[in-house]
Order: sequence, then structure tokens, then C-alpha cells
Amino acid sequence: VLSRTNAFELIAHQSIQDISELGIERMEDLEICRVEGCNTMVAFLGSQVPSTPVFQWLKELYLCQLQDLNAICQGPVPLDSFARLMTLAVDDCPNLTELVSWKMAKQLLNLEHLKVKNCPRVKEIVGTDSQSRDVGKFHKLKILELEKLGGLNSIHSNDAFEWPELQKVKIDQCDNLFNLFLSTTNASKLHRIECRRGWWEQLKDDKANLECFCYFTD
Repeated sequence: VLSRTNAFELIAHQSIQDISELGIERMEDLEICRVEGCNTMVAFLGSQVPSTPVFQWLKELYLCQLQDLNAICQGPVPLDSFARLMTLAVDDCPNLTELVSWKMAKQLLNLEHLKVKNCPRVKEIVGTDSQSRDVGKFHKLKILELEKLGGLNSIHSNDAFEWPELQKVKIDQCDNLFNLFLSTTNASKLHRIECRRGWWEQLKDDKANLECFCYFTD
């Protein structure tokens, strides 16, 4: 069945640890995937993956209420994997500490919408690779939504990270996030920032050129 499936939901499975247990080779045509309430899942993609690309046609990935999830991908991701992913939404994963690694971020060439919510241990959205000299960018990301991330202290620690298509940012209840590292230089198409006034005032960024884009929610 999976080999002929474009959309797949895995709900409340109580023994699976990662999606590869179902056979990644049978999911090559998958376009939409939702995993919810699978409390034994520790990673969407485990450390044992084939050397060939995986989830090449996946366009939407939703990960919700996964109590033991500590990584989306545990190990190296084969080149060209997730190449068509456009939407990534993660909600209520209390043990997740990092959303995507530096190397995985480089492969998300078509990501347009990134939403992370109710993940209190997430410290960084894009991990840091101290050995890489690349500036890094999300080529097509248009919408970034970060909500109720109490432990978040960085989107990415490199202030040269580029967001060439970013248009909208929503930040809510991310009280330990003091730097956005966004500017009219690295995010030239940004035109809307939704946030609370108190949070905006505590930001350490140079905000002068960004305040005209703010829409305060309180």
C-alpha cells in the first residue's frame, strides 16, 4: 500500500522509534506525511538510512505530539533527500532540542513555510557547523513562525545567514530569544514581523530598519 501512497498519516502508534521501520524504500512517492501521538518515536528519520536519497517527493511534513522525539534526523541525510519539502511544521515535541542540522538545512532548497510550536527545549532552529565556511541560506523560505519556545536562544548563530525570500516572521512567547539576526540586507523581502511589544523592546538587534514591519499582537 505504501508504495502507491501519496499521503500518509501515522497516529498514536506506540512502539515505532523512527519511520524507517515501515520501510523507507516503499515511501519514495510520498508527498504529504503527518506523524502524531507516537510517543516512542525518537526521530522521524533514524541513524540507519540508505545511501540513496530519501523522501525526494515529500512536500509537507507535520510532526505533532511526539513526547520522546529528540531529533528529526538522527544521522547524516543522503544528498538530495527532502529536496522538494515545502512545509515543515513541528508542534508539541517537548524533548526536541534542535530542529534541523546545518547540513540538512542546506538540502531544504524548496522549503517555504517553517512552523515550530510548543517545543520548550529547542535551543536553535538551524544547528551550527563550526567546520563549515558557508554562509548558509534558506533559499525559498517565505514564512517563519516560532511560538511557545521557552528555551530558544537562537534561530541561527551566524548573523550572515541569508533569507532571500523571507516575507513574514511570527514570534510569540520565545522570551529567551534576544537576537533575530535579520536585516534589510540578509532578508530584503521581509515586510511583516508579528510579535509582542515587550519582546521586541528587549531585542538586542539593530532594529531601526525593521520596526516599520512590526505588527504588535498585544
